[in-house]
Amino acid sequence: AAAAGLAAAARIAGWLGRLSHRQADAIAVVDPGRCRACHTCLSVCEIGAPVLVDESSRRFVRIDPFICTGCGSCASRCPSDAISIGGSTDRQLTAMIDAVLAP
Repeated sequence: AAAAGLAAAARIAGWLGRLSHRQADAIAVVDPGRCRACHTCLSVCEIGAPVLVDESSRRFVRIDPFICTGCGSCASRCPSDAISIGGSTDRQLTAMIDAVLAP
């Protein structure tokens, strides 16, 4: 029992360490105006970071920044492109890639 407790404590300490070293700009952000509340991100995220919100008779998803690891699975699967990782939108990322690859 003591070994199981120590193992659990070690896992939690590791998880908390990842949170404290995580960059704030590496989390997913939802544009509520584009979100259709289709539940795709809810089904894709394995850790439960997306949360469905009802505000002013609108439904959309909000990403919990304390849970999000910035893996990008929700952003890559969002059919309305309402989710971006950090502050960069898909258009900004495409422009940066084009600039790097330009002759």
